[in-house]
Amino acid sequence: LSKIRSKGTIKCGVVAPDGLEGNVDESDKLVGIDVEYCHAIAAALLDGNMREVKFVNFSGSQVNSYLALARGEIDVLVGDRVQRRFDFERSSSLAGFHFS
Repeated sequence: LSKIRSKGTIKCGVVAPDGLEGNVDESDKLVGIDVEYCHAIAAALLDGNMREVKFVNFSGSQVNSYLALARGEIDVLVGDRVQRRFDFERSSSLAGFHFS
């Protein structure tokens, strides 16, 4: 947290699922709940300054997004790929939380 606060900006990785519309508007700007979530994190960490977000788009590249987070190339990762196995079937073998 101190690293983010000292930089005055947050690098937010956004995973935009392949084939889904609505993640990018007409001017190629990222939009949606993931973007709003990043703005909320920035506001909480940067004294209300919700616009100090640098977005890194990982469209369809879930593995690369996890690696970027592990390497410290981004500060936070939001979004996920649609995985029909998890999103449309009940599974008792999932550990942790999964939001669809």
